[in-house]
Amino acid sequence: MKGTSTKIPAPSNHYDCVFIAQAFHWFANLDSLKEIHRVLKDDGVLALIWNLEDRTRADWIGELRDLYEQYESGSPQYRLGLWKPIWTTPEAAELFQVPLQAQDYPHSMTRNRETIWKRILS
Repeated sequence: MKGTSTKIPAPSNHYDCVFIAQAFHWFANLDSLKEIHRVLKDDGVLALIWNLEDRTRADWIGELRDLYEQYESGSPQYRLGLWKPIWTTPEAAELFQVPLQAQDYPHSMTRNRETIWKRILS
C-alpha cells in the first residue's frame, strides 16, 4: 500500500506506535503531525529515530563529513535541526506531548570503504 506522511493508508486510532526512522526531517510539518496523530491510538506514541556519526570518535569522521556536507544543497538534514520548530507550535502541543523527550544511545558499527560510500550517497 502506498502512502505519504499526510495520507497514511490506515484507519484512525489504529496504531500503538508510529516509528519514523531517518526521515522526519523531510516532512516536519503540521499536516504530517495531524495525520500521524489520526492513526495513533489515544495513548499511542510517536518515535523519531536517527543515526548520526560521532565526530568525536575519530578525526577522519569529522573530516569526511566536512567534505561531503558542503554539497547537501540546503536539504533538511537532521543535524541542522530544521525539523524542530514544528514542535514549538500550539498545534503540535495539542496533538502530542511537548516538549519532546530525547534519548541518545551510542552504538558502534564496523564499516568499510563501500558501506561508508553508500551512506554518503544516501
